[in-house]
Amino acid sequence: MKKASKEVPEVEDLKILTAYYNGFESLAKDDSEKALSQFTSCLGKVPPEYNINFFINQAKIGVSFDKKDYDGFLSASKEILKIDSTSADSYASVASAYACIYATKNDESAKIKSYQYLEKAHAIDSTSAEAKFYYNFLEYRMYAHKVIKREEFIKQFPNGWTKK
Repeated sequence: MKKASKEVPEVEDLKILTAYYNGFESLAKDDSEKALSQFTSCLGKVPPEYNINFFINQAKIGVSFDKKDYDGFLSASKEILKIDSTSADSYASVASAYACIYATKNDESAKIKSYQYLEKAHAIDSTSAEAKFYYNFLEYRMYAHKVIKREEFIKQFPNGWTKK
């Protein structure tokens, strides 16, 4: 796609599709800032079924998390929930943002909201290995008042975390 875009620069659609796919590549490499830039450049230029607003908000979540802007994380997560309220991941993302706010500000209302959204996520998916892992990760975040990345959690707790 990149090569085709360079070979025929006058074809705007190839540039747009290249940016769109580069956005996914950047998300996969945990480069949310670059992904956000790529996806934003596609806004208004791709059909609705490309779900560009969903992916822009996915990238915003990563950017906000990396900057420790947990209110921004919450805002982007709620936007994703508006787009897809059938996914456990959407509810878990909002729960995660509230857990970060609770962990860093000791805001009891954020803790309550985190558990409420976690319950909704659990109602949709309580059995998949990924869901069980993520819920465990969020419970640790709230219990320990620590915001760590997934990789660090796995490193510290390769078999999952248990409350002592």
